Amino acid sequence: MMLVSDYSGRAFAEKLRDKLHCQHVAVEIKYFPDQEADVEVMGNIRGREVYYICSYFPEPMKRDSEIRFVNSALKYSSAEKIIDVPTYLGFMKKDWKDRARVPISIREVAVSMEEYADRVVTIDMHSPQVQGMFRVPLDHLDGTVLFADHIKKNFDLSEIIITSPDLGGVRRARKLAERLGTKELAIAYKMRDPKTNDVTIENVIGNVENKRVIFVDDQAITLDSLSEAAKLVTSQGAREVYAYCTHGLMAPKKGMTAEDKLANSVIRKLFITDTIPRSERYFKENPKLGLISCVDLFAEALRRIHENEPLSELFK
Repeated sequence: MMLVSDYSGRAFAEKLRDKLHCQHVAVEIKYFPDQEADVEVMGNIRGREVYYICSYFPEPMKRDSEIRFVNSALKYSSAEKIIDVPTYLGFMKKDWKDRARVPISIREVAVSMEEYADRVVTIDMHSPQVQGMFRVPLDHLDGTVLFADHIKKNFDLSEIIITSPDLGGVRRARKLAERLGTKELAIAYKMRDPKTNDVTIENVIGNVENKRVIFVDDQAITLDSLSEAAKLVTSQGAREVYAYCTHGLMAPKKGMTAEDKLANSVIRKLFITDTIPRSERYFKENPKLGLISCVDLFAEALRRIHENEPLSELFK
């Protein structure tokens, strides 16, 4: 068993190495003057079961090309088996043909992975149907396991209500509520302007009065939906607002950063995972952000895959 990683997954891979007590080999990605990629695996992986730790962050278009080249390098370096482990899998928002003359982008990512990888392991896809895009075994880990554990340790469960920031996230919110043993659930109903992409939260379904509202989502991109939904539940009597999002993308929009939007919002704390690379300094500069580690969950998943044990225990 061997871990390999490029710059996007190196910090995560080094933590996995310490948990799994296995070898870690770096992949160097340099660029020629004309900006063609020059990829090199910096160690011997011949005949090994290789776990490629990577992330489609930052710059998903650039990362998509780099990940393809790294997979090619792993194959032609005679790895016995290649397991791609994208801690954040990009292009998941385009998982169906929502209008005429558009691609299903995640399918193209899946096709490129299938050419080299024998298996894929990731966490919290944007929608469950993305699993059907892959023709190799795919293990889809569940971030609500980590969120439920953290919430149990830090909140009085009688005072909280799990809330989805939109209709698309109801399945995830319901799963988290079930893990916590609470039957109370709220849903924010939003409208998105197709021309400007601006979000308006129309209403909240559910009683949030005098409750600590906990939003749950898979991505924190611009925080438009989350900050507006937080404002609305506060106006309806919520005591405090918290949020848990697996992938803290935190992208700017219209000249305003997501970090500033969070700082100016009524959200007390937004917890994100380490599925994308963030420095310790980043969290110090943004005190409203909290970190939840996925390392133990991924480490146990990779160990079970390597030793041919079932992963079902990880979903309990």
